[in-house]
Amino acid sequence: MAAAKADFSAIISDNINIEGICNEEGDYWICEWITMPINISGYISSNLIFNFTDISGNSKIYSKPITVFEPVNMTVDYWEHSLSCSPELVDRAVTPLINQKVYCHIDLESEEAETISFTFDNQLCMGETINDTSSLSYLSDIELFNSYSGSEDIYLLATLARGDMKINNISFICPVYIYSKAGNKVTGIPEEENVSVNIEFYNFPLGEYSSDVQAKIDVSKDFAFYIGDWVETVDKLLNYGRKICQLYNTVLQLSQLWNKFTLLLSLVGKPFPMLEGTRTGQQLIVQRMQATGKEAWGGISAINKFCKFMSCRLFYDDVWGKAGPGGDSLGDQIGDWQRGVLDNANWFSTAGMGDVGGLLANGGRHLDFFQVTRGLGDVDLAARFQPEPGNADVEVEPRARVQQRAAEHEVPLHVHVFGRW
Repeated sequence: MAAAKADFSAIISDNINIEGICNEEGDYWICEWITMPINISGYISSNLIFNFTDISGNSKIYSKPITVFEPVNMTVDYWEHSLSCSPELVDRAVTPLINQKVYCHIDLESEEAETISFTFDNQLCMGETINDTSSLSYLSDIELFNSYSGSEDIYLLATLARGDMKINNISFICPVYIYSKAGNKVTGIPEEENVSVNIEFYNFPLGEYSSDVQAKIDVSKDFAFYIGDWVETVDKLLNYGRKICQLYNTVLQLSQLWNKFTLLLSLVGKPFPMLEGTRTGQQLIVQRMQATGKEAWGGISAINKFCKFMSCRLFYDDVWGKAGPGGDSLGDQIGDWQRGVLDNANWFSTAGMGDVGGLLANGGRHLDFFQVTRGLGDVDLAARFQPEPGNADVEVEPRARVQQRAAEHEVPLHVHVFGRW
């Protein structure tokens, strides 16, 4: 080869008949030309002219088409991507044995551009902090492949470090730089596409805390909050009910205290004539209180049932009524069974303490007056209950009627409106 000249004037100003340097390699001559950079702006579609001459003076001219795209020296945003990794979950039982590989497919999408080339550097990847350690420490390598010109399906290969993975996941972000062509233009500044990868694990050796378990926990927590609100409301209602029954019970206890005081006066009134007038006045007050009690409380049987319900002593036949004297309805049978359970519970709670236990339990019934006075010793009961001259201001009901009243107005905790006489 005697000479090799080229005309680059189509892309470089004033570059005509540029001498090349040629070297023979086997059956071929390799020629190269050193030129200035392309300085003609815009899109160029033209031809380069080459003239080769041998030592005999023979020459050959060749025309070679060339296309120069217009560079875009600004940041562009041509591409979007989606990511899918395989395997989706990594088995923790495998990681201590091998360097598990995770292949992540990056599917690039653009309406106007096509790829020219890619640039990737795993040193630019950023991980999240796990227990004061970067998540990248759980990886031994990250690389990009299938990244040829025109490719829109590139892959990120993450190789895990061998060892126990006592973490839930490995998350990191790697930038992929893309040079693109859009029409007659190419990107002079590569587009940065940040790829976010999340590698998850399963099969904890000591048991897995999975998303399904978390979902069940959340459902249970919501249900517990719902039950808690409901229980709080019921507790408030029970508290108000207890206060009502406590007030009711206080009134009844005051009435019983007054009855006991009157009973004491009736026992000691005979030996002490000076107290006779006081005793008679107290009897009058008691009779008035009983009459008032019958009007105020006797007509309100619902409050007795309410307080029995609040103390868990509302029997079946109290609600549905009894069959009558000697009745043996299903309601009576259920009520008797409930009372039997309560009697046994009272007996056990008092350790079966003989007469004292009988007085305390007594089948859930009223305390008999003669049981109460059984321990009064030498008191002459017959003398203490001799008939008195009638008093027009005192209303005295027959004993049977008083007993009937007492049975109708049984109250919780063995406290009753009217005691037996």
